[in-house]
Amino acid sequence: MNMQTTRRNFLQQLGYLSIGFSLIGATPITDTLLKPPTTGFPDKRPDQKQINAWLQLLENGKVLILSGKVELGQGIRTALKQIAAEELDTHLDRIEMQLADTGKTPDEGYTAGSNSIQSSGMAIRNVAASAREIILKMASEKWGIPVSQLQFKDGDIIGPTKKISLQHLLEGRQIEQEIGTPSEFKGKTVRKFVGKSVPRNDIEDMVRGNPIFVQDLRFPNMVHA
Repeated sequence: MNMQTTRRNFLQQLGYLSIGFSLIGATPITDTLLKPPTTGFPDKRPDQKQINAWLQLLENGKVLILSGKVELGQGIRTALKQIAAEELDTHLDRIEMQLADTGKTPDEGYTAGSNSIQSSGMAIRNVAASAREIILKMASEKWGIPVSQLQFKDGDIIGPTKKISLQHLLEGRQIEQEIGTPSEFKGKTVRKFVGKSVPRNDIEDMVRGNPIFVQDLRFPNMVHA
């Protein structure tokens, strides 16, 4: 295949691409727009309607949050972690993030236009709140105690006289249920992480100019326009 092109043709095609992105930005995000192209290869990622496509329990007891958005220096790795930690009532140290791995994370389309919190953030909030309610319901059924007497905090389910870790409750399994509609989200008056100033772990790299983002990539004979 001949991949050679002229600078004029490259800029012309780039102009078409820019117009396309402008139109997409003004168009409501639909399943059609976010549907990945057909490649002929099987898609091994979990069903995006399932909680475990977005939230998984790790062997070390921490929670892994998966997002299809890319960290470009805008701080979404920290912000999305705050959202998940809030709804799971779990400290930030117990949340790990996996961003934009095409073989593992949900297909959330492009990362642009400041839409990561609006789309991925709200999806993660819904998933985390759904997971919290499912976890409490599982403990309620296990102990025969009303959900109203239980709380989920820092990876433990706590009852009036009992306590169990999420690892032991799930017994090595993931939450293999569809994402529901949570009956309750954490309100403004009880939030511990969302809306709070949280240190980012990439500030020093940015200040020092270390190449840590995709836009830092440089290739031989790379042309800019």
